[in-house]
Amino acid sequence: MIWGSKEKQELISEGKFFCPKCNNIRNYQQKRISIYFTLFFIPLFRTKTLGETVECQVCKNGDEAAILDPGSQQMLKMEAISKYSLQRGAPPDEVKSQLIEAGAQPEMAEVIVNRVLA
Repeated sequence: MIWGSKEKQELISEGKFFCPKCNNIRNYQQKRISIYFTLFFIPLFRTKTLGETVECQVCKNGDEAAILDPGSQQMLKMEAISKYSLQRGAPPDEVKSQLIEAGAQPEMAEVIVNRVLA
């Protein structure tokens, strides 16, 4: 076939983020996934953008670009810390108090602990 289409990924940014699968700070790559028009298998121009993804460079887990938002990153860190504390036997009320001391609103501390316990 002389013409067609092909999916292609373009690197948008790189940096460090809190990976929810690794539960640690890791390097990431943010990529845009698009469909390109091809002529003789050579991609010439973008015809459609499918979306963006963020990929951890250690576990290769992919997430939506919204995971890089500061609020999302803070929530993931608090969830990881809460999960660790609860697994070590800390009572849920103590974990909530620690979250509040760290700057979380009481309602948010409740949500975080409930999400971890679920």
